[in-house]
Amino acid sequence: MLVLSAISHAQESLPGAPSAAFSAFQPRLLGNVELPASPFLSRLAIERQRKPRVVSKGFIAWTLADGATIAADAITTVHCLNLPNCVEKNPIFGGHPSPQRVAVTEGAFFAADTMLSYWLKRKGKSWWWVPALANTTQGGIAAGLNLRHW
Repeated sequence: MLVLSAISHAQESLPGAPSAAFSAFQPRLLGNVELPASPFLSRLAIERQRKPRVVSKGFIAWTLADGATIAADAITTVHCLNLPNCVEKNPIFGGHPSPQRVAVTEGAFFAADTMLSYWLKRKGKSWWWVPALANTTQGGIAAGLNLRHW
């Protein structure tokens, strides 16, 4: 009986709900909050916002192939130019370019080609690999033609 009177006395001393301490709460702050309908739908929304990876295995493979053929072209060009009967036919280089000019020009073509492929892939173009293919083909053909003088 003593316990029941203590509980009833304690309930009388408590303030009524809702408490005056929480009346300063601003309900308009909750008005702007949007909760997702389900966790599955929110996961789908996040996945849609994610962009596909630009640097994929295919991009790396094309970049490596492009860089290898450009390097082969530059090396065979410099080797060929050291021979007495060899002349560069590319008007960008001139008749007898220095090894530095060959390296800088080939490096600039490689950088431009790689940046173009990256930009196209980032934009979602399915033919992003075409610039790399064109430069890889050109570098391979040029290196092959230079190998005639070895």
